Formats: sequence, C-alpha cells, structure tokens
Amino acid sequence: MFTDSLIATLTITIDGTDYEIPAGSIRSLGLHMGVLGFEGRAAFTLTSRDDNDFFTAFADTTITSFSLSVQATWNQPDDTPDPLYVEGLVIRKSVREYTVEIMKDTPIIWYDFDIEFKDAAQVLWRQHYPVKVYADTSMKDVITEHTVENFTVNADWEPLETTCDQICLALGVEGNHASFYDFLIWYVKSRNGVLYYDYSEKEIVITDSKPEADDTSTLTIDDVGSYRLVIPEIKRHNLRLYNVSSENNSTTDISQDEAVDGIYRDYVMRTDITSDVTTASGYLEATVSVPSKEVHLDFKQMPRTTFTVGSQVAFDDDKWYQDLSFNDDTFRVYEISLKAEAVNQIGESGINAEYVPFEIEMTAKMENKENAAQMFPRFIPPRYPLSVEGTVVSETGEDTDKTYQIYEDEDTSVEYYKVYIPLWEVNILTPYIPDFLPGHMYFPLFRDTRVLVELTLNGARIARVLDWGDSTRLPDDYQGNHILFGKNDEDQTSMQHYYDESKPVLTIERTYGTDTQLIQVSDESILLQTQDDESDDDS
Repeated sequence: MFTDSLIATLTITIDGTDYEIPAGSIRSLGLHMGVLGFEGRAAFTLTSRDDNDFFTAFADTTITSFSLSVQATWNQPDDTPDPLYVEGLVIRKSVREYTVEIMKDTPIIWYDFDIEFKDAAQVLWRQHYPVKVYADTSMKDVITEHTVENFTVNADWEPLETTCDQICLALGVEGNHASFYDFLIWYVKSRNGVLYYDYSEKEIVITDSKPEADDTSTLTIDDVGSYRLVIPEIKRHNLRLYNVSSENNSTTDISQDEAVDGIYRDYVMRTDITSDVTTASGYLEATVSVPSKEVHLDFKQMPRTTFTVGSQVAFDDDKWYQDLSFNDDTFRVYEISLKAEAVNQIGESGINAEYVPFEIEMTAKMENKENAAQMFPRFIPPRYPLSVEGTVVSETGEDTDKTYQIYEDEDTSVEYYKVYIPLWEVNILTPYIPDFLPGHMYFPLFRDTRVLVELTLNGARIARVLDWGDSTRLPDDYQGNHILFGKNDEDQTSMQHYYDESKPVLTIERTYGTDTQLIQVSDESILLQTQDDESDDDS
C-alpha cells in the first residue's frame, strides 16, 4: 500500500443529464480491469448546498451511466501518462443522508453516495436470454442484432462471416443459466477465437489474434514495490477425438509436449462428414497450447507511464535489475486492480479540492506478448437442445398432395428434410433418416406433417411426429389400425384392420381417380371388388 494524490474525475449521466462529481468529493474507489471488461465501485460525498436535482435523479430507477478517469498528480513526468479510464453502467446505487436534529429547517447537511458499476456489455448481455432460430445468416449478423446502443462490438473474425444454414439461440430454455454474454464467450472459445475489451476504443473485439499495442512502455523499478515470476498451470493431458459414426468412424490423436503418457481428455462426435472432424480437431488442438510465463506486480506508486489493460510493457536493464529472467521479454497487461481510500474521511472536509491524497493498493498481471494460450473469464456453457414444433416441407406435386422431398447438400451429398418453423418463419434442415422407425420400413414424412424438432446451435433432428395424418385416424369404436399410402384422397392405398361387432376385418383398398379396387377379409367371407365410378361396372 502507498499514498498518492489522485485526480479522480467521475461523471454520472442520468436521463441525458451529466452530473460532474468534484474530485475532492470522492472518498473511495475500487476498480478491477480484466481482458473482457471491468467492474468497480465509487463512494463520494455531496453537501445539501449542492444541486439537489442530482439526489432526485440518483434516487430514481432510470438507467444510469458513468465515466471514471483516475490519474496521479505526484511525481509525474512532463509527458503525463494517460489516466486509467472506464465508462459503463451503474448496477447498484445507495445513499446515506446525514442529519442534525437541532437544525429543523435544514435537517440534511450532507449525503454519502455509493455506486457499483460494470462495462455496459457485461451488465446488459448478462440479463439477455434470447430464444430465436435463424436460417441462412451469419453469426456476425446475429451478434449485431443483439447489440444495443450502450456499447459497440468490433467483429473482425472470418468464422463470424460464414453464412450458416441454421443458428439457434436457446438461452431461455428451462434449466439453462447461460446468458447471451456466456454464449458469446463459449462460442468464441470453442472455435479458437480471441475475445477482449478494447479500453482505448471502448468496444468488445472478436478476432483471431491478441491485441498488438502501437507502443511498448518501459516500467521503472522505482514504481514497483514487489514482483513475481509466475508459471501458470500446465495441462498434462493429450486429446483424443472419437467420431462414432459407423460409416465414417475415426480416432484423432492430438498430442502435446507437456502431457503425461496415458492421460487423456476424450471428446466424442458423430458425423458422416470428414471435414467436420478436421475442423473440430483443429479447434481442440488450440486448447492445449502451453501458456508462457507471467509477471505479477505490486506497485509502490502510480506508474509514470501509460499503463492499462492491453498495454505492452518491457523491463529494460537500465531501469531494472540486470539478469532478471524477464528482462529481455515484452509483456501484455491483462489485469489491473486498484483500491483507493481517501486519507481524510471526515464529513465535508476537502470536498472542493482539485485532488485528494489516497491510500492505494495497485496490482497488475501480464503475460508474455507471444503467449498463444487464450484467456477467457469463467462462463456458463449454453444448454441444448431447444424443442420446437414445425411442419415438413415438400415442393413436389400439388399443395394438397402428401408428397415428400429429399434435399441434398451440394458439398457433402448429405440428405435432408426441410422443416418450416412457423414461430420464426424459417425453414431449417434435418437429417433424412428413419430416426424412429426400423430400417426395413420406409415411410418418409410427407408435406405438412406436424413434428417436434430438437435444435442445437447449427443442427437439428426430428424427435417425433405430433399428429395423425389426414384421413388416417379411425373411429374409436373400430379399435383398429390403419396404414395409408399415397398422395391424396384420389390417389392412395388404404390398409385397415378393425373390429366389426367384435370380429376382425381386414381391408385393402386402392383408389386412383374414379377407379377403385377392394379386398376385404371378414368372418366367413372374402370380398374382391373392382369399380370405376364413371362406368358403374362392378366385378
């Protein structure tokens, strides 16, 4: 801990009005800045002589934003470093009103305010649980749709540009605790991307590589109280990816130098498409990248160079001890923590000062600039499947025909049904496979069959049929079974087994226009009949 004078500039915005909090009013600050955003708190004191409009606005439920700049004033160079700066949303507010009983006309003499805050994306997307199915769109378009005016996203990553047949957000599924914020972290991590918060541009960045700073700052040993070289936990397992498809089964071994022989992390997938296995193994290979060494710092005064998350830092021999293990490396800052308590906490004292002395704790963590291992905060993986209803699509024949249609992927030759999801007015593809029938029965699902579909992020399957086909169901008193073949009422074959006066009856009736043939087997009789309604001839 050290004492330093800070200029802390805090602006709170409520309903479009900016309220500047005097630097001398701030009593305490806490700020934790990480790779993907920040969180913190601030406490400040205002007197009853200040603008009471702020108290009225503060006590309301209107969305509250803020900006905070923290800069040292003592022992700074002529080229003053950029301050620590964040802006976002206030998530929790409180105020204490100090009163004096004998002053009945002005009972309140000052207010102690307290706020907690985070970056806007974290605040809003952690409360965002959308359920929606998209067809023929890209993940970039999905992210853009769910980005609101309080923050921006810079999505410069090729996989986000790829048009997908289907994208399913199932974040409102019962039992799912993953928000859209969790979903985005999971999506980028599982596809070996990079996700970080750009503190200079105040935006979330999705890309394929870690940020490169324009300049490299050199810290001086005089700013640092203690330092520690840290070797992160190393993964000691190899990977195996099993494809359990009977037609395209395979085992993909992914090894790494630091693994212990015989220790594995196995993954299982089922696909007939070889390229899917190749893509998945590429993603998995990145998960066992060996992290590089880190340096953790405790400061004894505010740094005299621009220093924030994402900054590149060097430890030159002329400003540090020689022959340290990290003298020759360049590092990237990935975490900063700052705690500051005003030295004088008494009432209104110093409230109009331009800067205030604080008792400060400041730490930082940084990774080697060449570190290939990705860093992500803790998150909750999304839960699938999402079960929705749809109807089978067929573009063969007339709209009233019970036809079926097989759609084929031009690249993979995989065959699909097309199913219409009316809630979102989209068509999605599901595998053209028996699923719930044995292989010796061939009953493709025909047009407008009502089905329950289970959706994953980019895939779907028909889980069950939800309704009897038109003209298929028999009256309850028949206690019968019915198989109906064909396109429509004028072009079909019906096979029924039912009970007439508790005696079984089997009928097979073929209809083609006005031409019908009937075989009926009942008690002590067999009926064979052919008829053409146009000629009225029976035989």
